[in-house]
Amino acid sequence: MERRRTSPRGPHAPDVGLLAALMGLLAYGLVMLNSASSVVSYQEHGTPTYYFLRQLAAAAAGVIIVLVLMRLDYRLLGRLAIPLHAVAVLLLLAVLVPGLGHRAYGAQRWLALPGFQLQPSELVKLTMVLYIARWMARKGTQVSDLTYGFIPFLILLGLVFGLIMLQPDMGTAVIVAVGAVAVFFAAGASVLQLMFFSGLSAFVAVLLIQSASYRMQRITAFMDPWKDPQRTGYHTVQALLALGSGGLTGLGLGASRQKFLYLPFPHTDSIFAIIGEELGLAGTLTVLALFTLLAWRGMVVALHAPDLFGRLLATGLTASLVFQAFLNIAVVTSSVPFTGVTLPFFSYGLNSLLVSMTAAGILLSISRRTVPSASSVDGRHDRPAEGREPLKEESDESDARARLGRRHRGAYLPGARRAAGPL
Repeated sequence: MERRRTSPRGPHAPDVGLLAALMGLLAYGLVMLNSASSVVSYQEHGTPTYYFLRQLAAAAAGVIIVLVLMRLDYRLLGRLAIPLHAVAVLLLLAVLVPGLGHRAYGAQRWLALPGFQLQPSELVKLTMVLYIARWMARKGTQVSDLTYGFIPFLILLGLVFGLIMLQPDMGTAVIVAVGAVAVFFAAGASVLQLMFFSGLSAFVAVLLIQSASYRMQRITAFMDPWKDPQRTGYHTVQALLALGSGGLTGLGLGASRQKFLYLPFPHTDSIFAIIGEELGLAGTLTVLALFTLLAWRGMVVALHAPDLFGRLLATGLTASLVFQAFLNIAVVTSSVPFTGVTLPFFSYGLNSLLVSMTAAGILLSISRRTVPSASSVDGRHDRPAEGREPLKEESDESDARARLGRRHRGAYLPGARRAAGPL
């Protein structure tokens, strides 16, 4: 049983920086989606606001989700971690069933529902982190154990990774893996385990790239997109042209030329290029600043969370959101080979936006229960109330956490063991 440890003040106001980053990303994303989607929306649906209005409705629903989760004790979600993740994995399997899964753009990633398409891999980004965080919080010092920690973690991650790759969706599979590994690392995995995992990941990546010709073409296009600018390098070339034509200040909001059916997917995968074209370097740096703020405040919340589950959950959610954002930006700027991932809060996608808002709501819930010092880590809040003997489960967990802390010295959550000032 994991004992609840809360701030002496009880639940308090959410982290201001985290809330500001969320509101800034949401508002900025809606403005840019309205501009980036106007042409393709008119071409496909006869109105320039089709995608924007649907995204706006999802954003409104997302705000409600954030408000509910922010007031909910995040530890209640820990009790639902197993059934939620089990449902998400079953949905991943359902996508692969003929007649249930919807196929588009050469991939089978969606379940067609009345008026809505559900993408289970988006749900797994969230449930995987939730489940691994709860699991690792209960493992204690067994996290770094080969039999009880590392191997079961590899099996679980491999199962989910494989199901997503069958769709296929390598970008999402990598994001899910990054979120899970971030939790595993923060929980106390050994450096040797992480080195082995890195080597294994590189080996699997090479095999996956060689197993599909289109992945090899993406590597070739990354090396020299101008070698075949009309075919394999077309997407990269058009994105770079959009970014380059924006200059320092951009062409002006709504003035993009590349969105007139030159740049593929201007409202989803390539929206960062439209931001650069219309708002210039200043607009792209604003995006980077907002995600950097989200990363910073998310890790501050993780460091000051009142229990191990909260610290691991905040770490995984922050890592997943921020990694996806910077992966999308790296793809658009041709810093890494092309892979189809969306820019959280900006790209059109009802599933993506709702999952991102849910993750943000959980982070805000954790931030409302943070403690102003590291006392929750070193055990001072583990003492039982005066006149009461500690429950056996509380004593066992406190001892396990103390051993874990002595063993790793807080190396994986920097600053967690030293006193910190108010947030």
